[in-house]
Amino acid sequence: MLGGDPFGYFLKLPNKSLVRRNFSECIECLHAMADLDRTDLALLEALQRNARSTYAELGDAIGLRPPAVHDRIRKLEERGVLVQYGARLDLEKVGLAVNAFIGVITTPDCDYDAFVSQVAALPEVLEVHSVAGEDSYLLKVATRNTRHLDSLLSRLKSVPGAARTKTTVILSTSYERPAVPLQSLSEPEEPSYWRKASA
Repeated sequence: MLGGDPFGYFLKLPNKSLVRRNFSECIECLHAMADLDRTDLALLEALQRNARSTYAELGDAIGLRPPAVHDRIRKLEERGVLVQYGARLDLEKVGLAVNAFIGVITTPDCDYDAFVSQVAALPEVLEVHSVAGEDSYLLKVATRNTRHLDSLLSRLKSVPGAARTKTTVILSTSYERPAVPLQSLSEPEEPSYWRKASA
């Protein structure tokens, strides 16, 4: 429970430098979100659904002419909102049938930047998240089979700063949202603990 002091909770975490960095990034994200209008959000949702859409197709979806769509996309790229365009793969069909989440607890003297750099260099690692709670990091990985996963765990445990790992194998994925619903999330309800803190 965060209670009436959400800031106090985060400042008690051991990895304070990362917490402060991530909190600052969250504030920057809130400012960036405030600069996006409804048309920007609709355009970003359309691009997430199909990044190969033409300017004309995107324009039909959001009610703009193709030159205006091109101009908005260029500005979103320049501001760093649109980071890259990619393709979604069925991992099982490309031979990566065993996927998992791995929680990593780090040592007290861990060099976090070096640790993340070495972990991210492992080709099986798809995502690296700094998290609150018992674990220091949560990784999402893709492997061919259990033997491959076991090999990855051995390599991961040899990375300086790794103390213990906890693995959760994904049996099946019941739901995975293909795109962030930006228009629905652009005006979040104020959490109750913020209202209590400001009262």
